[in-house]
Amino acid sequence: MIKRILFFILFFLISNVYANTVDVPPPIYLNQLQVPAGFKITVFARIPNIRQITMGGDGIIYAGSSHHQGNNAVYAIQPSADYTHVVKMYKLVEGLDAPIGVAYYNHDLYIGEQFKIQKIPNVSDNWQHPDKITVVTIIDNIPPPQTDFSHSRKYLKFGPDGRLYFQVGDPVNSSQSDNPIIQTMLSIKPDGSDLQIYSHGIRNIVGFDWQPDTNVLWFSDNGQDDLGDTFPPDEINRAPVSGMNFGFPCYIGNNVPVTKYTNCPPVNEVTPPAAELDAHSAPLGLTFYRGTQFPNEYHNNMFLAQHGSSIRHDKLTGYQVLRVVVNNDKVVNVEPFISGWSEGTNFWGRPVDVAELPDGSLLISDDYSGTIYRLAYDQSLAKVSR
Repeated sequence: MIKRILFFILFFLISNVYANTVDVPPPIYLNQLQVPAGFKITVFARIPNIRQITMGGDGIIYAGSSHHQGNNAVYAIQPSADYTHVVKMYKLVEGLDAPIGVAYYNHDLYIGEQFKIQKIPNVSDNWQHPDKITVVTIIDNIPPPQTDFSHSRKYLKFGPDGRLYFQVGDPVNSSQSDNPIIQTMLSIKPDGSDLQIYSHGIRNIVGFDWQPDTNVLWFSDNGQDDLGDTFPPDEINRAPVSGMNFGFPCYIGNNVPVTKYTNCPPVNEVTPPAAELDAHSAPLGLTFYRGTQFPNEYHNNMFLAQHGSSIRHDKLTGYQVLRVVVNNDKVVNVEPFISGWSEGTNFWGRPVDVAELPDGSLLISDDYSGTIYRLAYDQSLAKVSR
């Protein structure tokens, strides 16, 4: 117990030093991470405030980052041929407005900022030459800029239909708005035209993906604050068609009505969550596993990063990567897959995003420690429990 107390005191002191020293990465404690037998987790890269990760068709990994004190940059990462380590890393562009979201499409890199989406044309030709990088705005004022907008940072992915999907959350904790694009999932054509609302009634999406074989959209949603330590739950949602209403702010959790709001849709027109998660566990990036490196039982499973609670008073929740087993349109099991970033009332890492590499291994970003981890499966380790 004394050693554990000393450990967290040392971690606190080092973390405070790092907060004022950009060049010194905070400590990580890889041996504390727990993974299933047969899996091995390693440090792939260190990037301050790393957020979304995406794989380019050019074999390069792209990553966004964001922090209120700076380090708002987008990176290109050249992996080794076996994807086990980084060969070289480039800072493509910096000084952007919270560029957490990145998506690659037809040799271009799309960047999601707070109130606009930009792209780097022909990034495949220029990632090794940041001085040649140009940034072009493709859509602006989404939503109109305002200083108190809490959920405006954008996570990006291209859908099976070739459209770019992104979200606009609630501007505060909970509100009703006359602006139709507030609390929605949106999509546009790659050139920024034809803005469409795909789903609405959503508080704050920070991760989504399309289920393999069915091409059905699934997304995480962060529940509102200030209603207690255990309510409302965070959510996993399923949106097979456009036009669905997921209830917020009139309904929270499993369609529990919020009486202070009027002009609400009837409950039978609102879609309940596909699965409820611990309140304030902050589910963020997610991906369905399409690879073949992992055992067959993991194929088409969802892997979901939980950033972790920051406002609960009773205990910490989240700070892990979940395995979500989906059978057709149902969530049949949710279980911890990678844990150990927290213990008791202390934490040293906060998972943000999960992305799959071409070899079937996974990358997990952690903005708190500024780390990208690589998770791989090795049959020779399958009988060795950690």
